[in-house]
Amino acid sequence: MYGGKQRADDKAIKAAAHDLKAAVQIFNTNTPDLQTPLMCIVDYRGYRLLCSSKVPLGSDTMKLGSNDGGHTLKDDCTELRNKVKNVCRVLNLKKHIVLPTQRGVWGPGDLEGHVGLDGKHYVVDLARLFPPEVPSRSEARAVYYHMLRPELVKSNPVPLSSDALTGWCGRDREHGPSNNIAVRDCSRRLHTQVIPALAAALDRDSSPETTWDLSLEFHSHGVNMRHLGRVKELVTQPKASTDLLFEMVVRVFKNELRQQLRDKMEEIKVASEEPYRLLVVNFLNTIMQHSLADEAVDRPFEWLAYIGVLVWKKFKYTLTEADNADLLAAQSAERVLARVAEKMGITLSSSVQQAILVRNQGIIISTQDLEHMTATAKSMSILGLAEGMMQYYEVQILMKQKRAQQFGPAGAGGVLGMLKKANMLLSRAMSLGHTETHILLARANIEAWLADRY
Repeated sequence: MYGGKQRADDKAIKAAAHDLKAAVQIFNTNTPDLQTPLMCIVDYRGYRLLCSSKVPLGSDTMKLGSNDGGHTLKDDCTELRNKVKNVCRVLNLKKHIVLPTQRGVWGPGDLEGHVGLDGKHYVVDLARLFPPEVPSRSEARAVYYHMLRPELVKSNPVPLSSDALTGWCGRDREHGPSNNIAVRDCSRRLHTQVIPALAAALDRDSSPETTWDLSLEFHSHGVNMRHLGRVKELVTQPKASTDLLFEMVVRVFKNELRQQLRDKMEEIKVASEEPYRLLVVNFLNTIMQHSLADEAVDRPFEWLAYIGVLVWKKFKYTLTEADNADLLAAQSAERVLARVAEKMGITLSSSVQQAILVRNQGIIISTQDLEHMTATAKSMSILGLAEGMMQYYEVQILMKQKRAQQFGPAGAGGVLGMLKKANMLLSRAMSLGHTETHILLARANIEAWLADRY
């Protein structure tokens, strides 16, 4: 589906993430009695698994949407339709016609609404909830995996159609062209206004001491991480430029390692872990400029050429001489190695970790240094939100009972530790779109307690 006649696992991985993201956004609309399954995505050996809680659906529970590519479209429950309508209005999505049924729908045509066996209302198949960004001519099927960010869609001057630019409404001559134009205008606004504004914000906040979560910075502005290269071209401050460069390099190495793991699995088709351990070790040594040119003097040039190809392929960005200097600077490879290992669920031996800390450029990794290769998982942000609110309520109870002092003024087990953990969890939840009044109030109370008491 995602690569046309060619298999495209990397694109399917993106689509799985969109399903999780859409479920979070629907939850954030606070639409009463509309359920989505709890979901998480698990990455292992280059593949991604989308895990969903079991929901009570059956062969005859679907009352809204299409499960046959739009040939038939159900609209058999007014109450469920109104709930989906509310979701779409909050998310700035418009009603549109899906052909050949000639019926109007809210959200994508392949979103399914169910009245479950328990009588509750559920929505599933959410990956295309948000409209696509206008694709390049060479990547026409990107309309199924390069979606616009929720933050951008919600800030758009006019509502957008989830099915714009796709075959779901391609033959709607009356409304299809205007729906497509609206999404094209939004994509243009992304590139001409939003991305430059993000670059300016990064420059404004940039200093040698600045630390930031670039994913959160990008997403809060409504910018996808695939536009790292474009933002990198626009920033002017050295700190911002360097951090964006390293983010790109870490991501291309991560994606390349995933691809090599998938290729190895297709090649050997065995459960033994040793071939994969050897592949990972060789790849990590490549990051450290080993396993490249035979002559040590040629390794930096071959390493830069290797990175340059990967970065161009992924981000359409050409490394500059200044970028090459940054990458060849002391501690650069160690910094990239640590980040790639973290993102891939790789635990290295204490000796290698210590070498990374002291910026030892002579690190050579062996299979004995590869202690663990575990799956990595990403869950719905509501889980972190729930944990943060639980910590907040526990502190409230302790303070009301005037027993806070028994926990001590500091430490991970004390009230201060609980407050800091709640503050961190709620801050992250807010950055992911949880801005309901009770969450803002909880965060404000925590900040006040931290300022007044500690």
